[in-house]
Order: sequence, then C-alpha cells, then structure tokens
Amino acid sequence: KSDPTSKPSNFTIRTGTLLRLDGNEYPVAKIVQHPQWNYWGFKNSDIALMKINGTIDMGENIKPIDLPKTLFEEPVREHVIVAGWGKQFLNSSVTLLLANEFKLNVIPNGRCAQAYTSIQYMTYKSQLCTWNRNQTVCEFSQMSAKPLQYRSSAVNDMSVTNGSNGLTGNESQRQRPEEDKEEENDDNNDKRGLVLSEKQMHFLRYEPYLYNCYVSSFMENMFLQKFWFKLSQYVPISIAPCTITCIGLIINLITSATLFYYSPDAKQTVPNWAFLTCAVGLFLYQLLDALDGKQAVKVQDTPIEEVYDHGCDAVSAFLVTQSVTIAAQLGDSPVQQFIFFIVPLIAFYMTHYCCHVTRVMVFGRIDVIEGQWAIIIVHTLAYGFGQQIFMRRLFLLDITVRDVLFALTILSLIGSIVSNGRLILGADTPMDRYVRIPRMTGLTKWYPLVSLVILILLSVMGFNRQVFHTNPLLFIITFGLAFAKLSFKLQMMNVTHGVMSRFDTCIIAPVVLVLNSYANLLSNNTCLVVALLYALCDHVLYFSLSSIDMKRALDL
Repeated sequence: KSDPTSKPSNFTIRTGTLLRLDGNEYPVAKIVQHPQWNYWGFKNSDIALMKINGTIDMGENIKPIDLPKTLFEEPVREHVIVAGWGKQFLNSSVTLLLANEFKLNVIPNGRCAQAYTSIQYMTYKSQLCTWNRNQTVCEFSQMSAKPLQYRSSAVNDMSVTNGSNGLTGNESQRQRPEEDKEEENDDNNDKRGLVLSEKQMHFLRYEPYLYNCYVSSFMENMFLQKFWFKLSQYVPISIAPCTITCIGLIINLITSATLFYYSPDAKQTVPNWAFLTCAVGLFLYQLLDALDGKQAVKVQDTPIEEVYDHGCDAVSAFLVTQSVTIAAQLGDSPVQQFIFFIVPLIAFYMTHYCCHVTRVMVFGRIDVIEGQWAIIIVHTLAYGFGQQIFMRRLFLLDITVRDVLFALTILSLIGSIVSNGRLILGADTPMDRYVRIPRMTGLTKWYPLVSLVILILLSVMGFNRQVFHTNPLLFIITFGLAFAKLSFKLQMMNVTHGVMSRFDTCIIAPVVLVLNSYANLLSNNTCLVVALLYALCDHVLYFSLSSIDMKRALDL
C-alpha cells in the first residue's frame, strides 16, 4: 500500500459539527510531513501539518484549540480523551456518522517500553502510553484528528501511543494477565513496599524520573563517549539495560575470583595470563557500564536502571581495588593493603552521598573512568613484565613503583572525597551555573554519615585487633559487601527522595567481628566466614526486596 498522506486529496477537514456529513468542509491543499516521516513504521515522527484552501470561519462551535501554556511538569497519570469518527470495530465495514469520544487509561512509560521490546519499538519520554482492557483506539481505526485532551487542554507537546502504536488487541492481552485489575494495581502500588516506605513508593510511581549528572571526565569527553555511542547503536533493543549491567558485574566477578584463587593474601605470584583477563574484563565492564545507560534511553529509562548500575558498581569497587593489591603484592604491607581497600570505598560512597544532598552526580576531570584505565594499565604491565615490575626502585630514590602507584591513587581519592565534601557543605555544583536544583536540607541530610562513620571505625578496629591479618581476603569481602549494601541503599534513597536511616543492618557483621575479637568465642577465621555469609545474605535480601518494590511501583 502507498502512503495516503502523499496525496492531499485523500483528506478533508470538517468543522462545526459532530455529524460526519454536516458542517463545513475544507479541501487540503498541501501536507508538510516531518523530515523523518515514516507512515508504516513505528516511529516518533508520525506528524504532519495540513494547509487548507481558504480560511476557516470561526464561530460558537469552531474555536482555536486550548493549548497548554506550559509543559506538563508532572507526569500524566490520569485518563485522557480522544474523539472523532471512524469504524466502531477494527474490521467493521460500518462507519459512524456521529463523533464519539474515547477515554484512555495512561500507564507508566516503563511498563510500555517493556511491552514493546518484542517488536523492536522504541518509546520516548515525551509520549503518553495508554491501555484499556478489552478496548482499544483501533476500534476507531479511522479516527478523525481532534486533539488528545488532558485536563481540558490539548496535549500538543506529547504524542500518544495507542491503537497501532500501543498496548492493544491481542498484544495487550498478552502483556497483562487477565486476572490483573487496573484499580487494584493503582491502590497496591501506593502502599508501603517490602523495604520502601509508602512515600517512596508514591514518589516512584507518580514523580518524573530525572537523572542529573555532570561529567567533565577528560577521556570521556575526548573520545570514549563517541566510541560508546557508536557501539550502542548495535545493541539489540530486545536486551534489557539491567541485563547489560549484570553481565559486566559477572565478568568482574570471574576475573577477580581468578586472582583471589591464586593469591588470597595478595602476596603470592599469579600467572601472567590472569592479569590479562583482568585487564580485558575491566575494559568490558567499563564498556557495558556505559552501554547500559544508553540502552536505557532506548528501551526503558526508569530509576531501576540507575539503581542496578550503581549497585553493581558498588560491588565492583572493592573487587577491582583488591585485584590491584594482588598485582602489586601489597599483602607484604598490611597497612597499605588496608588503606588501599578502605579509601576507595569511602570515595565511592561520598560521590553518592554528594548526589543525595545536591541531587546531582558530579564527576571530575580525572575520575572513575581514568582510574579504571589506570587499573587496566597496571594489569597489562603485570601481564607483560610480571609482578616484579612494581618492586623496581626509581632511579636514585629509595621508593618503588608500587609506592608511587599507592601514593598517587590515595591522593587522587582523597582529592575526590574533599571535592565532594565541599559540595555537600554548600559549594556550587557545575550544574548550578545552568540551573538551580533544590538540595536536601535539614538534619536528615547528615544521616548517611552515621552508618559510614560506624563502618569506618569498625574496620579500623578490626584491623587493630588483628582480624584483618587473619584472613585479608575474607575481611575485605565482608566489609566490602557491607559498604556496597550501604551505598546501594543510599542510591535507593536518591532515586526515591527518601531519608536514609541512621543505622543499617549492614553494620551487624562488622560489629560481631570486633566483639568476637575481644570475647574470643570463635576463632577469627570462623567468625569471618560467618560474618561473610551474613553480609552476603543481607545485601542480596535488600537488593531483591527493593527490586520487587520498584517493579511494583513502576508497574514493570
């Protein structure tokens, strides 16, 4: 079939009546299509302007459309109305003579995006996605062009996905089970979640999702963003963003576990090929970590993608830093190994704490991307020259390559912590030059510091009480999971605008370790195993329950 919009003679403008054969008719003289017009495809550019011959006579029943004065800042979560003539049923031969109006239920765009992944259709934030059980706009398949109505205004700045572009007919029945009831969903999704409060659940469902991020990374701006964007075009739309994120984490787990197997105390010599796998694995992790966000824009841009992304980063943070200590054999210096473990986790947490207060994620000129590439280079050197390269002394100075690597890393991380601290205390973020984003105020903004300070003190006490020395790997994984859980929870507060609790269950395992070091009820090694199992279960449980809450709130 040919595109009917290619011929203006196929269309007639009728005004001043609800009857199909009454009123004033105006022939269409010209049709101006969108530059990317695609009538038969699923595109966000199916819009055109029609120019008539003559002038429309205004009157009591013919008035200009009441366009909204501003964009809808809050998400549309109510009914919208579309009206016009057309066939009463999709395959009917009878055309209605009297115009009909049709009420449509608006569903979250995340739910809509998920439904369309099977047919390679891209949804956009600017769209309204509608769905009615057992009834669709396809029943008015030749609907006239009366504008979509929302709160008595025409929705001129949004497109509506329905009929051939929405959850309709058999598609809607396949995507939503028959036993689900829309009214039940609306009521249940606002109730308190398994770990999220009623206020947080309400925020997820009814407030627009905004991710404010300022990136000034040297490498990203120079070439990496262009590289990532190019590759993102080849990622199938059927792949969920969270799947990409989790694949990256799995790669990091496998490559790091290889090093842990050969050198659990960070003192042993590791086969060179293991460092090559770590270098390649970290490169792939960084790539997938960049692609998941771009895939989210294409497929399903919701808070759950951001939470999964940063949650996986929290786990990878201590895995990656520990891999560096193995490459440089920092196990020979427990103090350096401990500092190299604790400082990166504090820096990671402070970045998210800064976002919690300022509502902006800020990355500096030299930040996580540059740090990851530095680690890739470290592993590449270990592969090419062996671990002994880091023990070489520099010229006439009585320091080793390892000492320089350690000093530069810690200094850069301390710089990041100080920079984020300034922003938390009130300094302007780079975004403030363009737009003022309301910050968190009051006493509650300091709550995230309580559990962080407790964890830091407990880890230092564990080091001083020789718990760290008993089994550095178990100690690092146990405390690393505690820090990761705390960072993940803080990220949940960020996307739900919730208030961080002053105490968290993640501190239980570290408390038990320190108390046991005084009471000597169990050996340090046995207690570390028990604490590790608890920390793992605590993290997985919160991750799972919060994911269920987000799924319910976002109707995914």
